[in-house]
Amino acid sequence: MAERKEIKPGSNILKLVAQSAASKSNHVHVISRGNKWIVRRNKASRALRIFNTIDEAIENATLYVNTGKAVFAVVHDRNGMVTEKITA
Repeated sequence: MAERKEIKPGSNILKLVAQSAASKSNHVHVISRGNKWIVRRNKASRALRIFNTIDEAIENATLYVNTGKAVFAVVHDRNGMVTEKITA
C-alpha cells in the first residue's frame, strides 16, 4: 500500500520524491573492476561512477547515503566479499 505524505507550502517536492525512492530499499555497492573501483546501484549493470581508489568510491557511496539517494551502501573487497555496510 502506498504511503501518502502531505506536501506543505514551500516544501521541496524533489526532496520528498528522493526520500520516497530511497525508502524502497535502494542501495549502492562499491565494487572492484579491474584496477578501478565502481559505485553502482543494486542489480544495475552499469556503474554510477568510476574511481581510481577504494577510498574515493567509498566517499561517493557515503554521499549517496547521506543525501538520501540510497538507504545504505555495501563495500566489497577485490574478491567480492562484503567488508562494510554504510548507513545514515
